[in-house]
Amino acid sequence: MSQPVKKVNDLKQLLLLVAQDEEGLREHIYSKLSVGDMWWIPDTVTGFGHGEKHPWVVVVSYKPNHPPVMACPRTTKIGKRIDELYTPAKILPDLEKAGSILLGHRRQFAAEKFREFAYIGRLSDEWIRKIRDGVKRQMGGIR
Repeated sequence: MSQPVKKVNDLKQLLLLVAQDEEGLREHIYSKLSVGDMWWIPDTVTGFGHGEKHPWVVVVSYKPNHPPVMACPRTTKIGKRIDELYTPAKILPDLEKAGSILLGHRRQFAAEKFREFAYIGRLSDEWIRKIRDGVKRQMGGIR
């Protein structure tokens, strides 16, 4: 007898459903964990900020033999930190305001946790190059 179809009310629930097994993770999550991929990650998970969630950009691509994903937050509070990479508004459609990626504020996340986060999109090759160059300059290189 076939399994009943589970009712899905939103995209996050659908992503959780399709990424339950390793094949689903590979197809729908791991493929979006390259340098320049941006995700909305709740502040309760990251400890960054006081809002509900902030965009985070992947700065070290996911590789099966190197499981943690390294990411940096993007904030609209632009300051004078030496590790800031200024980004204009609309660098991706959901990023309404100008901001900065804090390249020196890296955090590790288990790749599987990204099934719980919302994907924003992948930055252009130009921005990926700027991220790589900025991390190399500030932190001594990335994998």
